[in-house]
Amino acid sequence: MFHYFRSIGFSRIISDGHKKILSDCILENPDYRYIMSKNFNHIFIDFYKEFSDNMGVSLKGVMTDKEEVTVKSLQPYFFTNNVINIHNIKIVDYDDDYLALCEKTDINLKFNFYIQNKLDYLGNKKNCSTKINIAGLASSGKVVLPLNNGQHITSEVFDLKSFDHSLNTGYKNGFKKTKKNTEFKIKQNLNFLSIIENYFLPNCYSKTNYFILGNIKSYTKICNKETNEEVYLLKLSVTGLDLDVCINSCDLFGVPFPGMRFMGNCWLQGKLL
Repeated sequence: MFHYFRSIGFSRIISDGHKKILSDCILENPDYRYIMSKNFNHIFIDFYKEFSDNMGVSLKGVMTDKEEVTVKSLQPYFFTNNVINIHNIKIVDYDDDYLALCEKTDINLKFNFYIQNKLDYLGNKKNCSTKINIAGLASSGKVVLPLNNGQHITSEVFDLKSFDHSLNTGYKNGFKKTKKNTEFKIKQNLNFLSIIENYFLPNCYSKTNYFILGNIKSYTKICNKETNEEVYLLKLSVTGLDLDVCINSCDLFGVPFPGMRFMGNCWLQGKLL
């Protein structure tokens, strides 16, 4: 996950040594602390350090009664206020991280995201809401031209339903064929971007990574106060889903503008409300 630190303005976090320095900084002076006691000898901690509004690094770990901390993970985060209503949700424990498997039936979309507020969920498992916040951290991306309405091809002509079905089948079978199918389909047609307006496709390398192509509704630019690197915050509409994405300005090819489109690879993370 080193490359996703770039998304929030830490392009030079490239080694465990860099992460250790960042961990020490968060432990010494966190902006937010969440603590949940499982038993007297086992205390879960979740510390947050902001490096711009709603953007920073979270440290998750275990603390003993002597306040000795074992760091379990260090993750970049971006919080969004965009509330999304979903219809079905399942929470799974995946290698000590918790993932939400979601279905939004009104736009026929299934997606997973990494749960940021893990301790809130563990302390209140029985009352899992169908309201969520999700955001994407993009490791790379480009701005592309909007679709030419005169060239737009309907789903019946291009058979998007069959295309989506083949991807979802690969997705359900453990992501084994999804990336290969996706890349083949995209490269197979040189005019792909002129006939497909949006897509939201799973990446086989991670259960919470997606290839996306969406319309840019608005954008802002913020600065990481530690590194002075600039980050774009993009508000997108992707196949009917409103999604906020952050990306380092040096990793974005092109200049964003409302009406243009964004194409890139995103790691989805969010909160259960």
